[in-house]
Amino acid sequence: MIRIPLYQITQEIYTGTKSKVYRGINTITQQPVVIKVLKKEYPTCSELLQFRHQYTMTKNLNLAGVAKPLSLEKYGNGYALIMEDIGAVSLDTYLSNQTLNLQKFLELAISMVEILEGLYHHQIIHKDIKPSNIVINPETGDVKLIDFGISTLLTRETQEVINPNILEGSLTYISPEQTGRMNRGIDYRSDFYSLGITFYEMLTKQLPFVSSDPIELVYFHIAKEPTPPANLNKEIPLMVNNIILKMIAKNAEERYQNAIGLKHDLQICLNYWQNNKNIPLFELGKRDISDRFSIPEKLYGRQNEVNNLLSAFERVAAGKSEIMLVAGFSGIGKTAVVNEVHKPVVRQRGYFIKGKFDQFQCNVPFNAFVQAFRNLVIQLLSETENNLQKWKTKILSELGENGQVIIEVIPELESIISPQPAVAKLSGTATENRFNLLFLKFIKIFASQEHPLVIFLDDLQWADTASLKLMELLMSDKNSQHLLLIGAYRDNEVNPAHPLMLTLEEIGKNLAVINTIILKPLELTSDLNPLVADTFNCSQEIALPLAKLVGQKTQGNPFFITQFLKALYQEKLVTFNYKAGYWECDIAQVKLFSLTNDVVEFIANRIQKLSSETQEVMKLAACIGNKFDLETLAIVSEKNIVETANNLWQALQEGLILPVTEVYKFYISEESSALATFQTIETEASYKFLHDRVQQAAYLLIPEEQKQATHLKIGRLLLENIPKTERQDRIFDIVNQLNYGMDLMNNSIERKQLAGLNLIAGKKAKVSGAYNTTINYFNTGLELLTVNSWKTNYDLTLSLYVEATEVSSLIGEYEQMDKLAEVVCQQAKSLLEKVPVYMSKIKSEFAQNQMMKGIDLAIVVIKNLGLELSPILEEAELSAAIAELQSLIFLSDRSTEDLKQLPEMKNPEKLALIELLGLIGAAAFVVGSPLWSSIVFAMVTLSMEWGNTPVSAYGYSCYGIFLWSKGEIKAASEFSEATYGLFECFGGDALRGLTVANLHLRHWKEHLRKTLPLFLECYSLALSRGDLEFASYNIALHYFYSYFTGSELTELSLKLNNAIDAVLQMKHKAPLTWLQMAQQTTLNLSDRSENTCLLIGEAFDETKIQPQEDFGLTYLHFYKLYLYYLFGDYQESLKFCLAGQAYLHFSSSDYSLILFYFYGSLIRLALYNEGSEEEQQQWLEQVTSYQKQMKIWAHHAPMNFLHKFHLVEAEKHRVLHNYVEAIELYEQAIAGATENKYIQEVALANELAAKFYLGWNKETIGQAYLIKAYYAYAQWGATAKLKHLEKCYGDLLKPLQEQKPNLTSSLTTETIILSSDTSLIFDFKSVMKATQAISGEIKLENLLSVLMRVTLESAGAKKGYLILPQGENWVIEAEAIRNRNLEGELQLTAKQSIPINSTNKLSTSVVYYVARTQEIVVLDDATNETKFAADTYIQRYKPKSILCIPIINLSQFIGILYLENNLTVGAFTRDRLEVLKFLTTQAALSLENAKLYETLSIAKNKLEEYNSTLERQVKKRTEELNEKNVDLSETIKKLQKAQGHLIQTEKMSSLGQMVAGIAHEINNPNNFIYGNINHAIEYSKNLLGLINLYQEEYPSPTIKIEEMTEDIDFYFLREDLYKLLDSIKLGAERIQKVVLSLRNFSRLDESDMKRVNIHEGLDSTLLILQNKLSYKIGKSEIKVVKNYGHLPLVNCYASYLNQVFMNILINGIDALEEARKNNSELEEPIIIISTEITQDQTVTIKIFNNGPSISLENQKKIFDPFFTTKPVGTGTGLGLSISYSIIVEKHKGKLTCNSSLGKGVEFVIDIPCDL
Repeated sequence: MIRIPLYQITQEIYTGTKSKVYRGINTITQQPVVIKVLKKEYPTCSELLQFRHQYTMTKNLNLAGVAKPLSLEKYGNGYALIMEDIGAVSLDTYLSNQTLNLQKFLELAISMVEILEGLYHHQIIHKDIKPSNIVINPETGDVKLIDFGISTLLTRETQEVINPNILEGSLTYISPEQTGRMNRGIDYRSDFYSLGITFYEMLTKQLPFVSSDPIELVYFHIAKEPTPPANLNKEIPLMVNNIILKMIAKNAEERYQNAIGLKHDLQICLNYWQNNKNIPLFELGKRDISDRFSIPEKLYGRQNEVNNLLSAFERVAAGKSEIMLVAGFSGIGKTAVVNEVHKPVVRQRGYFIKGKFDQFQCNVPFNAFVQAFRNLVIQLLSETENNLQKWKTKILSELGENGQVIIEVIPELESIISPQPAVAKLSGTATENRFNLLFLKFIKIFASQEHPLVIFLDDLQWADTASLKLMELLMSDKNSQHLLLIGAYRDNEVNPAHPLMLTLEEIGKNLAVINTIILKPLELTSDLNPLVADTFNCSQEIALPLAKLVGQKTQGNPFFITQFLKALYQEKLVTFNYKAGYWECDIAQVKLFSLTNDVVEFIANRIQKLSSETQEVMKLAACIGNKFDLETLAIVSEKNIVETANNLWQALQEGLILPVTEVYKFYISEESSALATFQTIETEASYKFLHDRVQQAAYLLIPEEQKQATHLKIGRLLLENIPKTERQDRIFDIVNQLNYGMDLMNNSIERKQLAGLNLIAGKKAKVSGAYNTTINYFNTGLELLTVNSWKTNYDLTLSLYVEATEVSSLIGEYEQMDKLAEVVCQQAKSLLEKVPVYMSKIKSEFAQNQMMKGIDLAIVVIKNLGLELSPILEEAELSAAIAELQSLIFLSDRSTEDLKQLPEMKNPEKLALIELLGLIGAAAFVVGSPLWSSIVFAMVTLSMEWGNTPVSAYGYSCYGIFLWSKGEIKAASEFSEATYGLFECFGGDALRGLTVANLHLRHWKEHLRKTLPLFLECYSLALSRGDLEFASYNIALHYFYSYFTGSELTELSLKLNNAIDAVLQMKHKAPLTWLQMAQQTTLNLSDRSENTCLLIGEAFDETKIQPQEDFGLTYLHFYKLYLYYLFGDYQESLKFCLAGQAYLHFSSSDYSLILFYFYGSLIRLALYNEGSEEEQQQWLEQVTSYQKQMKIWAHHAPMNFLHKFHLVEAEKHRVLHNYVEAIELYEQAIAGATENKYIQEVALANELAAKFYLGWNKETIGQAYLIKAYYAYAQWGATAKLKHLEKCYGDLLKPLQEQKPNLTSSLTTETIILSSDTSLIFDFKSVMKATQAISGEIKLENLLSVLMRVTLESAGAKKGYLILPQGENWVIEAEAIRNRNLEGELQLTAKQSIPINSTNKLSTSVVYYVARTQEIVVLDDATNETKFAADTYIQRYKPKSILCIPIINLSQFIGILYLENNLTVGAFTRDRLEVLKFLTTQAALSLENAKLYETLSIAKNKLEEYNSTLERQVKKRTEELNEKNVDLSETIKKLQKAQGHLIQTEKMSSLGQMVAGIAHEINNPNNFIYGNINHAIEYSKNLLGLINLYQEEYPSPTIKIEEMTEDIDFYFLREDLYKLLDSIKLGAERIQKVVLSLRNFSRLDESDMKRVNIHEGLDSTLLILQNKLSYKIGKSEIKVVKNYGHLPLVNCYASYLNQVFMNILINGIDALEEARKNNSELEEPIIIISTEITQDQTVTIKIFNNGPSISLENQKKIFDPFFTTKPVGTGTGLGLSISYSIIVEKHKGKLTCNSSLGKGVEFVIDIPCDL
C-alpha cells in the first residue's frame, strides 16, 4: 500500500495501465476519499500533464454527474489526486456483478446523457468516455463521470495523425475523428460516439469492433459498419437498436446533434417500456436540434476530385509511384481534399506524412520534407521494442555508415538507430549528391507493399530549390514503388518559369506519372447552397437567397465562406428560430454588413476584435512561421511562457490558432506553474495557424515600416536566449530573422556577428547540398562585411569568400566565381590560402569542358608551390624517368609492399601540391597531354618522400600502367596491390585510384571475373559519397567486363536495363552511351533487333548517337567488328577493326586492347584465303606480332589469355595447312575456355573447329563440334547466332532442331480448322510461335516461365499454376499472375515446389479431381457449380472461371495446368480449350526434354568431377611409382593399362551419354510427329470430306477453281495424300525402333548388374553400326549372319558388355574395310555371330569375320594396352585391352582370339550365366 500524509489507505479498488486507485480516509476530517496515483516511479511529462489537467478541469465544475476533486497532492515524482468517495464502482465492475435489464439500462443511459448535457453547456469535450470512467453507486444508482485527463475546453480540436499506440483515449471507444484519419475536427459529438459504444457493450456484452491490431481497430472505427446490437441480443427493441446505431454513425453530422434530443428519445423508450413492456416505432431525433451554430465539415463539390485522389492511392498500393498535384487559390480546399486519403491509407496499413513549406522560411532547406519525416520518426518511436529494432535494422542496412547525414536534419532518428559515426567531408557536388541519394534511400525504406507511403507537401509554390531537386530525383526513379507524392500549390502564384513548374516539366520528361487536380470555386446550386442549408439546418429553397449573397461576397472560396458565416454568427446577424427549428438571418442586414472582398483583410479585421495582447502575440507568431512553439514565442514576446500561453488562449478559442500537441492544456489555469515543482516540461507546446491566410492576416497587422524592426528584434531575442549548445540546431531560425532586419543594424560588431552566423548557416545548408540556399547565406555574410574587413576580420572574410567561390562554381555562376576568386587572390596572405580558390577555378574550367585552360592554370599554381612539370615527349625520356623512379624505390630500400605502410602525408604545401596533381591527372590523360607522365611521376615521388594521401592511390595505379607498357607486368601488379592497400586505409577517398587499378591492371594477373565485384563495390561507394560521375563509370565498366566474362545474355540484358535507368538519373552521358551500346549488342545477339550487325534498336541507334570520347568510340568499333565477325561479314569486321585501332592509345592497358588483338587476328585469318599474296603476307605478320604479345600476357594470366592464344594459333595453322598442329590447338583452346568459363569463347572455338573439320571434309567430326558450338551459344543466350548457325548448317543441325508438323498441300493458308464441328479458326503463325517458344527452351526453369506466359496469353487467364508430381504429393512448380492494373504485365515465378495442401492459391478439390480422373475440368462460374461447392477456396475467393487440364505424353500423366479468371464468367471457351490442348501436347514433350536435360547436366557435372578426381589420383600414383623405380617395366605396363582403361571408360561413357542424348533428341521431334500424325489424318479426312461436300452441293465450279484444280493436280493429290501420311507414320515407327536400340545400347541408367537379354544388346550394337555395314559405292555390303542359340537372361553389366560388342565388331569391320582396300579379290565380306549356353552354365558368344588373319606373335599382344595393328592415326590400341578387362575382371569370364592363316579371325567371349 502507498503512503500519503494525512490519508490512510484502506483498499486498492482499481489497477490500470497507467494508474492505480485506492479507497482511504482523511485522518483529520475522517472523510472517505478515493485516491488516484500514477503507477510509474518516474512518470512522463504527458502523464503528469493529464493527471493535473483532470484536477484543473473539474475542481470548479459544479455538475452533479461529475466526481468532485478535493485536492491535488504531491506524491513521489508525481501527483495523488484526492476525490470524494460516493461509494461507487466502475460501470464495467457493476455490470460484471449483475444482469442488466432493459429498464435499468435506459435509466442508466439517461443519467449518462444528462452528464453529457451538462458538459455541453460548459463547453467541455471529455474525449475518453468508456465503462471504466463511469462510476455507479450500486445502492443509490447515482452515476458520475471521472477522468478528465484529456478533456478540452475548446469547442473544436484537430487530431494530428500519430501512431495508434499513442492516440489519446481508449482505442476501442474513440470516435473516428479522434483517430486523426477522418479529415474532421473533434467536437462534443465525439462523446456521443464513445457513449454509443458503451451502450452497445452494456446491452450485447461485447464491443462492436475487436482487434489486437491497433491499425486494424482504427480502420474499423472509420470504415467498418458495426453489427446491429439487436442481431446479437434479440431482446433489444428495434428503437433502442436504432438509437445506438445513430450514436455510433461514422460522420458526426449523422449522429445526434444535441444531448437533449438523445435524452428525449431514450425517455420515450423508457416510458413505453414501463407502461407496455414494448417500444413501438417512432421517429428519432424530433427534438434533436442543435442550438450551437456549426458549419458542417464534409466536403461539398469535391467528390470527383476525391475519387481521383483515392484512385491514385489504389494504384500506388498496387506497386506504382506517382505525383498527384492539387492546384487552386488559397482557401480553395486543397488540404481538405488531400486529407480524404486517410481512410484507404489506414486500410492498407500505409503511412501518411505531411510537411508544409513556409513563405517566411524559404531559406530553410528541405523544410517540408524534414517536417514530414520527423513526424514519421516520432510515430515509429511509439512502436514496440521489437518493431523498433526491425526499423533500426532496415534503416542502417540502407544508410550504412552515413546515418549521421540524415540525423543532421532529422535529429529524432538518432533515438532509433543510435549515435552514428561522423561522415567524411566531401567537396563539390558530391555533398549534394550524397545527401539526395541517402534521403531517397531513407524515403524508400518506408514505401513498401506492406506500408504504402503518402507524402503530402503543402504550399509547393514556396519550396526551396533543394527540395524541388529532391522531389525530381524521387519521382524520376523508375524503381520507386508504393509511393504517392501529393503536392498542393497555389496556381495563381506560379507561372511557367516558376521553379516548381520547371521541376515538374523535368519530372515529366522522365516519364513519371503526374496527375493534376485543379480545384474550382464552389458552384452555387450544387455546392454552396447545400452547404448553407446544412449549416442553417433549413431547406435549400430557404437557404438560396443567403447562398447567393455569400457566393457574391466570397467568390465561392470555401475557406472564405466558412469565415464569413462564422462572422455573421459572431456579429449576431444569425439567430436560432426555435419554433421552425433552424437558424435564420435578415438578408437586408447581411447586405449592410461591412465586408471586404479580400479574405486576408477580412480575417485581419477579425483578429483586431481580439484583445491587444492576443493580437501582439499573433503578430510575432506570424513572423516565426506557420508552425511555432510556445518557448520561442515567449522569447520573442519577452514574457514568460505561462503569460504567453494565456495571451494565445483567445486565438485558440476563436479557432484561429490550433494546438498541435496537448501540452497547451498545462497553461489554461492560474496554477500552470505547479508542474515546475516536479520536473521541467519535456515536450514543447506547439501551435499552428488555422490557415496561411490567418498567418498572412496577422502579419498584415504589422505596419510595413515596422516589419524589419520586428524581425530584427525577434532575431536578437532568439540569439540572446537560445543557449550556445542549441544554436547550431536552430541557426536557420535565428539567421533568417536577423537577415530580414539587417538593414537596420548600425553596430559593426553586431554586423560582424551576423556575418559569422551566416557563414555557419551556409555551411550547414551546404552539408545538405542546398547550394542555392547556401550561396544566399554566404552572399549575405559578404554584404555584412565592412570595407576594410580583410584587415579587421581576416579569417571570417577569407572563409566567406572561399566558401562563396566554391558554391558559385557548383551552381554554375562562373562570372560571380571569377570576381570572388580575384578578390581572394589579391587579398589572401599566402599561396596555401589561395589554393582552394584556384581549385574551384580549375574545376569550373573542367565543368565548361575547357580542359587545357584548367590544366594550364594548375601548372602555374603547381610551379608557384615549387614543382615545375616538363612534358615527356620521347619514348627514351619516358624510359629514363621510369628507371629513375625505380632506382629511387630501390635506393630507399622499399618494396612496393612497403608503399602501403608509408605514413600519412602531413605537410600542408605537399598536400596542396598532390591534391592539385590529382585534380588534373585524369583531365591530362583524357586530352592526351604530354604532361600526364610527369604528373604521375610527381605524385609517386611526393608520396614516397612525404607520405601517402588518398591521391597516392591514383598515382600508384597510373604508374602501374606505365610499368605495364614497358612489359613489367609483375611490377605493375604490385603497384595495383599498393592501391588496394591504400583503399583499406583511406576508404572512399582513394576511390579513383582503386577504379583505375581495377580497370587497367587487375586482369593481367587475375581472372577478369574478379574485377566485377570491385566495380560494384566502387559503384556503391561512389553513390554513398555522392560521386555520381564515378558511380556511373564503375557500373558501366562492370557490365562491359561482365559481357566478356560470358554472362548469360538474357540475365545481362535485364541488369543492363536497371543500370541504364540508374545512370540516366545520374545524367552522365558517356557511361550512359557505353551501357546503351552494350545493351543493344546484347539485344542483337538475343535476336531482338532487325539487323544483327547494326546497333539500331530499342536501346541505341548508331545513326543518331555517337560517343564523343575515345573510350566510347573504342567500344563502339569493337561491338561493330565483333558482330560483323560473329555473323560472317569479315570484310566489314576488318574495316571497323582498323578504324577502332586509332583509339586504342586511350584504352592503353584495359581489356579492350586484348579484344582488338584477339579478334583482329581471327578476322585476318578468316579472310586469309580470300586475300592476295601481299595481303596474306601482311596479315600473317600482323597476327604473328599480336600473338607474340598475347603469349607474354598468357604467361602472366593464362586464365584470361591462353585459350585466346591457342585459338588464334589453331586458326593460323589451319590457313598454313598444318592440320595436326591445328587439331591439338583447337582442343587446347576449347579446354582452356571451358575451364575458365568464357562460354562465348567456348562456343567460338567449337564453331571454328567445326569449320576446320568441315573444310577438311571430316563431316562427322565437324558436326560434333558444331553441335557443341550450338549448345554453348544457346547456353550464352545468343539466339540470333543460333539462327545464323541453323541457316548456314541446317542439315548438320537437324538433330537439334524442332520439327514442325507436316502440313499437307491443302493447308496452304495461314488458317487451320481444328475440327469439323468447331467454329474456332486461329492464326497458325501465332500458335506455332507459341509452340516454338515452348519447344525452344531446354532449361527447366526457363521452360516453366515460358510455358506459363504462353498459356496465360493463349487462354486469357488472370493467373495460372503448373502442378507436377513430387513423390506422392502434388506441388506448384510455376505460377504466373497478371497484374490487375497493367494489362500484359505478368509476375512469373518458377521452380517453387510448393505443396498444394500448404497454400490457398487455388482450388485443391479441382486439382485432385483432375489428378485422379485425368479429365479436363472447365468451370464457367465456379461459385455456382454444385460439384465443387464445398471447396473452401471457391467459397472464400469466389473465382469466376476455372480451367484445369491434364498434361499427358504418350499416355504418361506428367502434370496439371490450372488456370483461373476471377473477373469473367465463361472465360475459357471451347475454342481456347482446343488451343490449350494443342499447346499442352508440346508442353508435355518439352517438360520431359527439359527434365532429361537437367538430369544429364547434373550427371555431366558429376562425371567431370569424377574424371578430375581420377586424373589427380593417377598423377599421384604415377609419381609414387617413379620414386620407387622397382620392377619398372611391369609397373609401366600396369600404368598403361590403367590409363588406357580410364581413357576408354571416359570415351565410352561420353559415347553412351552422346548416344542417349541423340536418342532423346531424335525421340523428341519424332514423338511430335508421331503424336500428331493421327490428328493430321483425321483433319485431312475432314477437309477432303468438306471438299467433296462442296462438290456435291455446288457441282459447277468457277473457272478459277477449275484452273486451280488442274494446276495442283487435285485428283492425284487426293489419292496420294493418304499414302503420304501412311509413309510418314511408317517412318516414325522405324525411328522409334532406332531410338529404342540406341537406348538399349547406352543403358546409362543401368550401371548396376542386372539380368538382360544378350541378343538385344547385340542387335542394338549392330543397328548402330548399320551405316558401316551397309553398301557403299564400289564396295559390297558386309553380310552379317546371326546364329543365336536359346539363351536365358544373363546377369551382367549391360552397358559394359555392349561396349565389348562394339569394340570387337568395329575392329572386324575396320579389318574387312582395310582388306578391301588392299585386296580387291576378297570374297564377300562376312561377320558371323553365334551364341550358345554350355553345360556348365557358361554363355559363349563368338564373333567371326573373314578378314585378314592375325599372326601368332600379334595374338599374344592383342589384349595389351596401346597395342594396335591399324595404320598410324586410326586406332588407340585400347579397345580390346578394355574389353578384356570388362570380360575377365568385371564378369569373371574369358576373352580369347582364334586366328589361322587365311581363315579370318574369331573372338570368343565366355561369361558365367549367373555371377
